[in-house]
Amino acid sequence: MARFDAEIRLVTALYNDAWAENWGAVPVGEAEAATIARIMRPLMRAGAILIAEWQGEPIGVLSMIPNLEEATEGLGGRLLPFGWWRVTRVALLGRSRSARVPMLGIVRRFRHHPVSAMAVGALLDRAIGIAAERGWESLEISWILEDNAAMLQTMARLPAPVTGRWRIYGAAIGNA
Repeated sequence: MARFDAEIRLVTALYNDAWAENWGAVPVGEAEAATIARIMRPLMRAGAILIAEWQGEPIGVLSMIPNLEEATEGLGGRLLPFGWWRVTRVALLGRSRSARVPMLGIVRRFRHHPVSAMAVGALLDRAIGIAAERGWESLEISWILEDNAAMLQTMARLPAPVTGRWRIYGAAIGNA
């Protein structure tokens, strides 16, 4: 937390590079990164951002946050009168049964290098260790594109079932 701003710049640079060739990816600008960091900062006490390095160079990033969906189950969209307490316990204290990994990626320069597999393995190993230390029973690793063969192969090696598959469909809109 003492180097929060510098770390956010590093994570932003890693994200922008690692996701640059993904379908629909839009680079995160400096102002956007600052806003996201300000909003996410409280979650970082309960979550984690891990960075993999190779010979002193950052090459990969993983973020992990408590599963906020657990806190909102059964609230019907209402935070009052006591729903806010459930959300706060999960968001700030990590009091949940599970966590999510919304970001796991390797920079393009190392993507097909043997070290990329080691970096992903090390990031996942550390994330699983943190989850176990915090008493989380499961991690959801989400948002893997169907054409990301390397990540899909990595996930297939884990004792992790596919629990959902999401698609985006499109259709032409006729003249209105």
